[in-house]
Amino acid sequence: MNPPSTPNLKVCVVQKGHKTPKNWVRCVLDEHIKFDTRALESYCFEDWSPIHFDLLIIAAAVEFCDKKRARSSTFWPRFFKLRIPVHEPDHWSSIPVHAALISALGYLTGDHWSIEFSRLAEPIKAPKEAPLPFPCQDQQVMAFSNGMDSRAVAHLHRENLVRVRVGYKGKGRLIKAPFAAVPFKVTVVDGREASARSRAFKFASIAGLATFMTKGQKVIVPESGQGALGPSILAMRSIYADNRNHPEFYRRMSAYLKASLGYDIHFAQPRLWSTKGETVQAYLDERGSEDDLLKTVSCWQKRRNVNVGGKRRQCGVCAACMLRRQSLHAAGLEEPAETYSWADLNRATLLDARPERLHGETTSSMHHYAVAGIKHLVGLSHLGREKAQTSELRSKSLQIAKSIDASHADTHKKLVELLERHGDELEHFLSSLRKDSFIRAWSGSIST
Repeated sequence: MNPPSTPNLKVCVVQKGHKTPKNWVRCVLDEHIKFDTRALESYCFEDWSPIHFDLLIIAAAVEFCDKKRARSSTFWPRFFKLRIPVHEPDHWSSIPVHAALISALGYLTGDHWSIEFSRLAEPIKAPKEAPLPFPCQDQQVMAFSNGMDSRAVAHLHRENLVRVRVGYKGKGRLIKAPFAAVPFKVTVVDGREASARSRAFKFASIAGLATFMTKGQKVIVPESGQGALGPSILAMRSIYADNRNHPEFYRRMSAYLKASLGYDIHFAQPRLWSTKGETVQAYLDERGSEDDLLKTVSCWQKRRNVNVGGKRRQCGVCAACMLRRQSLHAAGLEEPAETYSWADLNRATLLDARPERLHGETTSSMHHYAVAGIKHLVGLSHLGREKAQTSELRSKSLQIAKSIDASHADTHKKLVELLERHGDELEHFLSSLRKDSFIRAWSGSIST
């Protein structure tokens, strides 16, 4: 689809004290984009260079655009015109680097990007080298969050693993370790878009930079099969496929990092053909701590939708929570009832399951999320059980095969088997609920 004749949003990133062209949105370094000195110091070792700053500025500018302009309810793509000041504009404007950047962003977000580079009026001063132990070379790098896959896969690949943290530990307290947190913060006062597709670009850029700094060769992507492939192969109508963990996005990010840093970085997805339940079980088999796993957070709901008695919980009914509950059930784990706001799935209606002390206007919005959540899991199970598999699914598996440089026949077989095992886990989970459960009523039958 061709982009509109004029940009939906024109953003000019500038340093303080410098003007912005007329009719351009102003994004100011040290105001809208702020580098965290403490976090940045954990990235700055002896071979730090201005190009590394540029990589981070680009990721931050993309995040600003993504948050600033809301998507149309009828037309997914947006057209951004973006100007970014960097230390090495000729490098970033070169055809190989620029083309790889646009390719990765376009595939990830579904938007049209026009990006120009200029020279920073005042070079950004690198922070002092941090007094931290430098990671040994040839390490594995992983963008580490507090998610279940992240915690489990970090344990499974704990040898020579460098965790690139994508947040702070505790209440703003920065831990003393290399790559301690995202080294910048983007503030958009009147941000209107919540889909956050560009987050994957930010985290992949940061993880790629950490890999370069440690002279490693591999970034481990921890997501299991349903989370990595499900949002892409079962995209909702009128909504661009969610490719944030798709192998094709990581193939394009590898090309971008190779062009920009001059260094080969491979994004490995070791749990791509495993269900989340199988990943949890593998973690337990490796004597991972059950308590550590249960402390993880899967839910992305806003605080007002999940606060119970002033305490934040996970909602328990969105797609992420439902997959979490299905996966823990498959591994034989039970969570404390206070983990979720909607803890009791055996109630006849969502309203009956709503806790009395839940704050906020939640009934209508959470009903939508809950229905969408269970329907997504059921939809994935149907894909694996359709006779002879649809041509659309074969098209999806062909794209995956090309992305990971594998045969189509083998990739399609693995994809179908993954979806079948997901369907088995879902069926067992649903069977554990009462027959009059609202979740079972919504799910219907998942058998063919």
